[in-house]
Amino acid sequence: MMSRLSTVRGGWTISHSTESSQATIDARRLWSGEPDRDAHLRSAAFLDVERFPEIAFTSTAVRLMSPNAA
Repeated sequence: MMSRLSTVRGGWTISHSTESSQATIDARRLWSGEPDRDAHLRSAAFLDVERFPEIAFTSTAVRLMSPNAA
């Protein structure tokens, strides 16, 4: 399943002691290219976008997994 999130706000903060990120997604604008699936994802049975119009993500740490991946 391919999806697209057309409205995402966020930021990335890096200092010597803290790495963090934040993103807010407008769940009402979720688009997968399949109207029936989109309606189900937005419905009260799944994301309930009428009550919860945004999806918020906050990361409080980033760990180096290898020289080329965090």
